[in-house]
Amino acid sequence: IVSISEELITIKDKLSQTSTISVDKETRLEKAGKDIKLSDLQNNDQIIVTGIKGKNEIIEANTIFVIGTTGATPKSATTSGKKR
Repeated sequence: IVSISEELITIKDKLSQTSTISVDKETRLEKAGKDIKLSDLQNNDQIIVTGIKGKNEIIEANTIFVIGTTGATPKSATTSGKKR
């Protein structure tokens, strides 16, 4: 997420292209399996959006899932076996 307003969220994808998402009272927002409010979203949150592309290429969101935060420290990988 790059920016958030009362009705619009601007995101930047992996290719650094921006898209605009519209939200309304019917949009469901979820994080870690729990419903959240629009005010719980923050810049740099990583999201998955379901919806349809409407006028002016704006995505009309049905559901927004928060899946992480950009810049979060990744967990270290551990080895599961030993070399022989």
